[in-house]
Amino acid sequence: MGNKIKKVKLGNLIVALSLLLPNLAFAQENKTVIELPAWQFLSAIFIAGVAWGTVLLTIRTIKKDIKPLNAIKNAVIEIQTIFSQKGILLQHCLYETSGSPLMPTQTGMSNLIKYKILDVLDDNKELLINKLKSKLKEGYNEFDVQEQARLLIIELIDEPIMNPVKKYAYDEGIPLNEVKSLLKTAGLLLRDDFLNIPRRIKEE
Repeated sequence: MGNKIKKVKLGNLIVALSLLLPNLAFAQENKTVIELPAWQFLSAIFIAGVAWGTVLLTIRTIKKDIKPLNAIKNAVIEIQTIFSQKGILLQHCLYETSGSPLMPTQTGMSNLIKYKILDVLDDNKELLINKLKSKLKEGYNEFDVQEQARLLIIELIDEPIMNPVKKYAYDEGIPLNEVKSLLKTAGLLLRDDFLNIPRRIKEE
């Protein structure tokens, strides 16, 4: 039913334009002033307004449809976290790639920016590198750096530097499990900072 209404209103807009365009083309060709009957002009404006209102309503409807998807995403992340605590890893590629080397996806990077986590990494780069260095044992390799970086970022959740992240999570109603999932992904960027290489991000 909704699709039929949209088609009808779109059809009305086309009809309105068809009433106006011949007059506009004629006026352009003959350099004359456009003269339209008042009823025709007002009808075209009204129909165009109705069509535009339909577009705005459609946009609002789409936004409403996205909210349940966010709830599903949060639930999936929570399920993954519960399984991982039991030693069962459920691999997902929402925030980071599954191949080597691990790196944030575009979605992951977008959320790292939105959650203010990237700001934490940038504003505390030297501090984080020093903290990571103190956690690594002698003879460490790249894998050690990666995993310790991920653990370190999560351990810092209660530190003052994470206050902007927690404020955003609180304001937006984001569960702790999702924040930790993103912090784990942020550890991949800290890994690259420590190794003194450009931050690697998965390109679409």
